[in-house]
Amino acid sequence: MRLLFITFLIFSFLFIFQIFTGIYLYIEKYGFSYSSASEYILGNEEKFINPKTFYGLLKLNFPHFLAIFLVVFVLSHFLYFFKIKNFYFFIAGMAFSFGFLDIISSFLMLKSQIFSYLKIISFLGFEISLFVILFILVLNIFIKLRTQSTENQ
Repeated sequence: MRLLFITFLIFSFLFIFQIFTGIYLYIEKYGFSYSSASEYILGNEEKFINPKTFYGLLKLNFPHFLAIFLVVFVLSHFLYFFKIKNFYFFIAGMAFSFGFLDIISSFLMLKSQIFSYLKIISFLGFEISLFVILFILVLNIFIKLRTQSTENQ
């Protein structure tokens, strides 16, 4: 169990680093304002930002679509090993929903700038739900280790 804990702790640190990298890249590309989020997709002649096309967004988002849902799938299945089955479905559903909305909102922004708000909210919801899943996993591993160490004494 100790080796499992160390392995999962290393995985958690790497995953937190990945989340922070994603947040940094999101801030650099989209920002957290309506205008900067829509500007990245729709372009801005004054800043020499070319507008994105449907094909360009498809090339960018398809690999993200697979990677995001694979990460959520794997992380949410770790929750299955703990006694929080009802909350498991809720938080996994939230992560999947926010991840899907985050990807789809880029395409919707081609039709209307109002979907910039959806992009910002879905990104924040996705990152928060990943943090919650990771926090629950780390907390439950600590609890399991503590109860196992008291049982061994």
